[in-house]
Amino acid sequence: MLSQFVWLAGGILLLLFAGDALVRGSVAAAIRAGVSPLIAGIVIVGFGTSLPEMLVSVQAGLEGAHSLAHGNIVGSNIANLLLVLAVPAIISPIATRTSGLRRSITATLLVTILWVVVTFYFGLNPTIGVIFLGLLCLYVGYMVLSNRSEMASESAISIEDLKEEVGDIQMPVWKMIAFVLIGLVGLFLGAQLTINSGVAIAQALGVSEAIIGLTLLAVGTSLPEVGAGIAAAMRKQSDMALGNVVGSNMFNLMGAGGAVALVGQQSLGESFFAFSHPVMLGATLLVAFFIFTRLNIGRIAGIVFLVAYAAYIWGLVNGWSIPAITG
Repeated sequence: MLSQFVWLAGGILLLLFAGDALVRGSVAAAIRAGVSPLIAGIVIVGFGTSLPEMLVSVQAGLEGAHSLAHGNIVGSNIANLLLVLAVPAIISPIATRTSGLRRSITATLLVTILWVVVTFYFGLNPTIGVIFLGLLCLYVGYMVLSNRSEMASESAISIEDLKEEVGDIQMPVWKMIAFVLIGLVGLFLGAQLTINSGVAIAQALGVSEAIIGLTLLAVGTSLPEVGAGIAAAMRKQSDMALGNVVGSNMFNLMGAGGAVALVGQQSLGESFFAFSHPVMLGATLLVAFFIFTRLNIGRIAGIVFLVAYAAYIWGLVNGWSIPAITG
């Protein structure tokens, strides 16, 4: 079984590196083609942060490992809110007064509620998938339009922001093509490795695929956000981590969730509604509270978030449930 953990780690690492390569190549190509830094940042970088989750979830759905796919989506959102935000907050307090955060967290909260309600009553199916993906397109369009007036006059600064986010974006055409191709192939192979090893580990340990998705895969595919959050905190720009997490969670539910739903009719396991969904909704409400009250997410809050995430993992493994929901 040790070899399966090695394959899982290798698959996740391949996903992370391939996703980074694809985003860098795509952003460079978009800027060269005349796409504004604003649109490149919101659409390509925003989509790119959720690419590992999306590829793993879609591939798992296609192979019939639906619980693994659902667990990866929900688990990644919980990890983003309680783990990814905790680390930079402990290093440097996260400011919550950044422009646009209130509308972003409002949209993410509404989408989280929508996900919980829809999956409870209807499960996932192609019609719901189309609706989710349509809502994501509307959200991206709204964010582009609402931010255009704030950023259009500062395009040079926006390009610098992109460089900080994804690295060098001024590269020759051959390099852009190489990055995109390597990214696409790497994502496919990484997703395949991750799913196969994840299913094998679940079978060997005698646990559900959902638990593997909610824990190992969720943490693994959230590593880019953890790294970005630490880097932002070291630059005293922890608020960037908050914006990335809020946007990433929207892309996870509507993008990855919508894509998985296109595979066919699916039902989520009872454990999602008994424990993981309430935790995801509660964590989203907690972050929304900090944003709407304009309270900084400081070191103490970061530690509380970290303890809460550890408690969630412990409860998940030990079969905890919310009494009011399970009756």
